[in-house]
Amino acid sequence: MFCQLGSIIFESLKSPNSITSNEGAVYAEHALINSKPRLQPTGAKLKDISLSFKLHASFCNIEAELQALRDAIEKFTVMPLLWGNGRLEGNFIATDLSIDFEETDTFGSKVSITCTVPLKEYFIKDPINKKQQEARQNSFATGDKKPPVKSGRVNPVTSEQEISRIISAIKSRAKQINTTSLAYTNTGRQNNDIKRDCGYIKELSARLISKNEASIISDAKNVNSESIFFIAFDPANIPGIKNENNTLQNRVRLLERAASPIIQKAATRH
Repeated sequence: MFCQLGSIIFESLKSPNSITSNEGAVYAEHALINSKPRLQPTGAKLKDISLSFKLHASFCNIEAELQALRDAIEKFTVMPLLWGNGRLEGNFIATDLSIDFEETDTFGSKVSITCTVPLKEYFIKDPINKKQQEARQNSFATGDKKPPVKSGRVNPVTSEQEISRIISAIKSRAKQINTTSLAYTNTGRQNNDIKRDCGYIKELSARLISKNEASIISDAKNVNSESIFFIAFDPANIPGIKNENNTLQNRVRLLERAASPIIQKAATRH
């Protein structure tokens, strides 16, 4: 999973292609006679995050995905934004939904679209106290006791868990490349998508190589070299693009197979 917004999960081919974030501080400006105004900090701005992602009829129900987003906007739903690494970004509301129609069928049904969803932070003052009050109202008598406060300690990520996450990200990008390559007709967008995703795989496999894990380093190097070669491949050679895609998919599968014991070990760690 890349991230989750409320009950909406973004993973695999539905992972965002672009994320922008904007945050800052708010200042009050006080005018003075015969002098420049003075600034007074009043607090932090509400964070703005924008998610852009592609939906294609080959891997999801486009109308169902759009309806879930529309419902969140129309019902003013406050949704927690949780990243795949377990970090909670905060509570947000979806303010808009922009749709770029990339491909439709002969009946006008959506085949491929790109969506952009701006999110605005929904700040809750003292959320722990708020939850305690709600719990008291919905439970039998508890006196004035408060639940113990969590330490906030986060268990460190093990090497096995990091390797597992990197391989999961490589598989996700390889799937996107496979989807693009199967429908490849040498359009500018397809070329950019392949180069972008190969670039991610190049960086991710380089991180695996730096781990110097004997059981996977050879396969990681093979994936890395193929991604570099794929980036530089002649985009006009359509059969060649499809062949290179097959080579990349095979090398990613071999990498996943070699890393299987590490992934299993990561899954059993708490």
